[in-house]
Amino acid sequence: MGPLASFDSSSGWYSDLIQWIRNNGGYIHESLVLFSSVGQEEEEEEEEEEKPVESCSKSSDNYSSNSNSSRGITASQEIPQGTVLIRLPMKLAISGETFPSTYRTNGQEQEERNASPWLRCVISLMSLYLKGNFKCHHHEEEWKSYLNSLPDEYDSILLESSWSDQDIDMFLSGTTIGNIAKKDRLSNTLYERFHLMVKPYMIATNIIDKQLPQTRKNQKDDNDDDDEQLFTLFQKASACISTRAFHLGRTNGSTEDNKEEKEKDSYDSDYTGPFLLPFIDLLNHTSCPHEKCTTLQRTTMSMSSCTATKRDASSSYSYSSSSSYPGYFSMVAERNIQKGEEILHSYGQNLSSGQLFQTFGFVEESLIRRAAAKPIMMQDANNDDKIASWIQQYDWTPAILSKQDILEACQYITSSKIPKELEYNLGTVPGLLECDFEWWNLPSKQCLKTRNEEDVVQKIIPEDILISFHEPLSCDVVTLCCIQFLPDEAYEEIFAEECMLSPDVILQDYFLGSLVLKAILHAIESKALQYKKMDRLLASIHDSNHYDDDKIDDSNHNKTSVLWNQLHQDKLLLNHLLQEPQQQPPNVQQLLPQPQQYNHAMYGLTLRIEEMTCLYQLEQQCQQGIESFQQQYIHHSNDDDDILPPSAPYKKFKLDSC
Repeated sequence: MGPLASFDSSSGWYSDLIQWIRNNGGYIHESLVLFSSVGQEEEEEEEEEEKPVESCSKSSDNYSSNSNSSRGITASQEIPQGTVLIRLPMKLAISGETFPSTYRTNGQEQEERNASPWLRCVISLMSLYLKGNFKCHHHEEEWKSYLNSLPDEYDSILLESSWSDQDIDMFLSGTTIGNIAKKDRLSNTLYERFHLMVKPYMIATNIIDKQLPQTRKNQKDDNDDDDEQLFTLFQKASACISTRAFHLGRTNGSTEDNKEEKEKDSYDSDYTGPFLLPFIDLLNHTSCPHEKCTTLQRTTMSMSSCTATKRDASSSYSYSSSSSYPGYFSMVAERNIQKGEEILHSYGQNLSSGQLFQTFGFVEESLIRRAAAKPIMMQDANNDDKIASWIQQYDWTPAILSKQDILEACQYITSSKIPKELEYNLGTVPGLLECDFEWWNLPSKQCLKTRNEEDVVQKIIPEDILISFHEPLSCDVVTLCCIQFLPDEAYEEIFAEECMLSPDVILQDYFLGSLVLKAILHAIESKALQYKKMDRLLASIHDSNHYDDDKIDDSNHNKTSVLWNQLHQDKLLLNHLLQEPQQQPPNVQQLLPQPQQYNHAMYGLTLRIEEMTCLYQLEQQCQQGIESFQQQYIHHSNDDDDILPPSAPYKKFKLDSC
């Protein structure tokens, strides 16, 4: 953790923001002060009016040494439990409440569309930046103090200026978020969304002139320049809402009196976000319960308060525009706060690294350090209290095996020697002969084509199958594999009605269970290759003699596994990057010259490691199934273990389903 350099909170944009809130009926406790951890480069620059830069890590540890500027709120004096820290009138919140939840397009058909809360909030913010017609609470000038407190740039994967294509390819290779980002950029998804959703809504609500072009023109004119500027503003507003907005927990419902009050005030108390909350959005996040010292609450004149979290988008709600904003947002000290302590709250409970990164643009240090630790298996929790706490407190970013990945793996197994080897074992190994297991001819390609076009595969099994840490071998994976291997009679009997198959039942059969587990292992190996090695970073560390292969305890793990080798290398890299940047060898500093790139490398490695850890859980479960077959049925036969199959069977496979 780098040094915290405090500066005068009574000057510049910070004092303007506090004064603006107080002038509008809000309250900020006098002991709340802004801190900024300033890098050496920034200290050497001329001291001008300080324009805030978005912190590259909103964690309790702040990674201040890894960024040019990290900021947050601390207590200048001890604050007793129960003290009101912040009270923000609802009229100072930027949201989509004042915008209609439905609108009509400007085309010939006058199509009616729904406007999501996210779209309405983005437009509300954009309208404050734009000059001219405003469909918002106040004129732009009245919001100047808050707009000046917002960063000029955001560290969000939505922005190519923040996450370049090269950064995504280098640091997020193979990850779900990285794949989505690359796909969206190739198809220009954000630009298409702007033209298909955002501009029509802005025209319908009179934010922009109807004469602005709805589609791109071949000929360049002034309207094209306006269009580009508007799209740039949309990108900025989207990143702002994504990284800074709050969402509320839904209330339990309203009484008749509350309904009457709502009708009287024209106020939609069902709206749950997003909200941009001045000053409150300066507070940083923590997942540690003992560090958290306050919780965001919303209080209305007619309804009880409800807990707020920065998580999950809500559905659309209608709202009638009104100047009445009953109630306020508040934060109260939930314990005694020590002098110099940072004011921290939680953006959401049990968020994974992927959720934090995709939504807020950062990964907190506790999750980065967990990823850098030795490979974590569920059984490790029985022997390590720290690991048990990690597993219980934090979620893990799941990996994804696509439906196509599984189908190709099953095709590979079908065309390999494995079915014949299993058939041979069934006819020769005494332990298998005694159990009376069956084998059968596998379905033809035409048969599989028909099966895979039916509802079970097309509608029930998702295109992207989540591999979670706590339940890696899911019904989705097992069912899809079984469909590729079952004989016709069994397939027709099981899938006469739509159903899913339980792993526990399927893996009791030697022949079917072996095929399924072998296919899954092949799919995992193919997926592991998608996490490209960070060769340049590895080479930089190797060349500097800083590479220490003993940092990770890898005993009792399968070192021949492609997945394990990649996971092991990523953990070693992350361990090296957790050292202070200035302690890194020159080659690494040259490869990651900017603090933002340094953080991107750590964020990307954390996501890769979490996903691969989930896959490793699945790989271990499949390997254990194979070993169980070997121990129970083939321990008295030949030593050729390479041809021997998977999981724990006790009786002949039955046509049961879950």
